[in-house]
Amino acid sequence: MKNLLFFLLWLSSLAVLSQSIVWEKTFIKSRYDQFGCVRATRDGGCIWGGYYDSDYYTDSIPAKKISHKVKGKEVWIVKLNSNGEMEWEKSYGDEIDDSFVDLRQTSDGGYIILSEQTEFDKTLNKDSVYLRLDSDSRICLTKINSTGIVEWKKSYPVEWENLKTLQLTKDGGYIAGGYTPVYDKKTAPRIFKTTQDRLRFVISKYDFVVFKFNSGGNLQWRKTYGSPKAEYLNCVRQMPDGGYLLGGYSFTPVAYDKTGINGKTHDLLIKIDSKGKQQWTKCYSDSTQGAVKDMQPCKDGGYLINELTSQPGKWSQFCVQKVDSKFRLQWKKYYGGSKADAMASLIPCTDGTIVLAGTTCSSDGDVKSGYRGNWDYWLVKINAQGEIIWEKTLGSPTDERLFNGERSSDGVYYLGGTTGHLVGPLDGDIAGRYPPEKVTLKESDVKSPIVPKVHNIWIVKVTDK
Repeated sequence: MKNLLFFLLWLSSLAVLSQSIVWEKTFIKSRYDQFGCVRATRDGGCIWGGYYDSDYYTDSIPAKKISHKVKGKEVWIVKLNSNGEMEWEKSYGDEIDDSFVDLRQTSDGGYIILSEQTEFDKTLNKDSVYLRLDSDSRICLTKINSTGIVEWKKSYPVEWENLKTLQLTKDGGYIAGGYTPVYDKKTAPRIFKTTQDRLRFVISKYDFVVFKFNSGGNLQWRKTYGSPKAEYLNCVRQMPDGGYLLGGYSFTPVAYDKTGINGKTHDLLIKIDSKGKQQWTKCYSDSTQGAVKDMQPCKDGGYLINELTSQPGKWSQFCVQKVDSKFRLQWKKYYGGSKADAMASLIPCTDGTIVLAGTTCSSDGDVKSGYRGNWDYWLVKINAQGEIIWEKTLGSPTDERLFNGERSSDGVYYLGGTTGHLVGPLDGDIAGRYPPEKVTLKESDVKSPIVPKVHNIWIVKVTDK
């Protein structure tokens, strides 16, 4: 009996140790860094993207100098090998603000970057928000090779589209999605003097918007999808028939499935064909509020849906819906504790299991692996029936926010987000000094130095084997 007990305890210890940090790295370039996403690469390493604001750049923060001086936001891409060592780091920007959206590795080993460009009226004070209605915003595709050298760049004028995702397509091209404001062009002024002026024309109405590009970055078509109210797109997945599944949320489910439920956000799926023609819509509506954040195909032909939701009287929780090949709901499960939990990614595994990656500030319920303080990275591995296999928190006494995660071909997970915005116990009372100095956090999974009170990019490699 004692031997059996010892054996069970030994197995339990292995389960705790199995989800271990291989390495973690912090990065900072300015006092206004924004993380976008991390992607596993075919060489076993990873690449991540975001942007920084050169108006807030400080030489006291170690970073490679860019080859040209550009005011405003710039896209920032960093390539790491499997050991976490930097292979290269590049900045991409024009004489306007460039905000990173997404990136993907292409079949030739290079990468495609999606960004949004915004130009403000330079004759006015930069701190003012005089926003032009016409030609003040563009979406940009930048193709780079495996070492970050630009091969081509294409941009297209838009009217304040907010893009959320970029995917590769089976024909060698790309598809991007987000949402776009809808307003009365006859009554809207050419220049908005304040943000509120602009919002008066667009706040009540947004539509899904999708852009399809060929392999050379040339725009093939642009389509919008909506109802009399507001719809917001978060993700796009290509389906086996060559069409696309669009996921997001709607304030008007009655326009789609006649449920009659209004006044809340509800999951919205729209199926379109390869040319962008709308084929069907589906809205999953119940007593909760929900929004589709991510979708992943299953081996049985169905899909797992990452839903951002909250149950009545509770904070937000991780929520996964399983639908069959005809998108009929099979099960819906919640994961989390008594405080807020927000899932960012569904990470599929080759054995049919899936890892839910996000952020938690709970210390009870399903969060059993420890609470470090404020927000922590949180991983939950589930089987095909939605049952928890293991869960793990990663963090520090400060504030960690996970933006996304991906699994590499060798079975490890790359996680990306931020740390250090809220400062916990430090080795030395130097928080708030300027110029900023790097410090080390106590009692933390964040071993790399950080600059306190700003967003430090935090990339973590984790294994469960």
